[in-house]
Amino acid sequence: MPDANNLVPLVASVRRGIQAAAGLMLTAAAISTLPARAQTPEPVVVRTVTQDDQVRIEETRVRGAVQRIVVEQKVGGSYEITPPSATIDPSRSPTPRGGERRWRLFSF
Repeated sequence: MPDANNLVPLVASVRRGIQAAAGLMLTAAAISTLPARAQTPEPVVVRTVTQDDQVRIEETRVRGAVQRIVVEQKVGGSYEITPPSATIDPSRSPTPRGGERRWRLFSF
């Protein structure tokens, strides 16, 4: 019959091995349930400034679509032009909103 003193280290070693294997299985299960990261790149943002002696025009494009146009006159105020929306069909809209000017009255 084997000595009980020899079995204690053997049982402890087997127990540590089982605990390590269980920990690895839990880690693998947790990793497999994580959502995959989106592989879409960041949108390309381009800011263009055109200026002459009378006016300065700042245009912001995201993914090639115009998002914002700001016109600053050297003499007088500045205003923003609302670009047409790509999601709205202008032929079906009762009042197309693209190309309208919005004057900035106050600046904070």
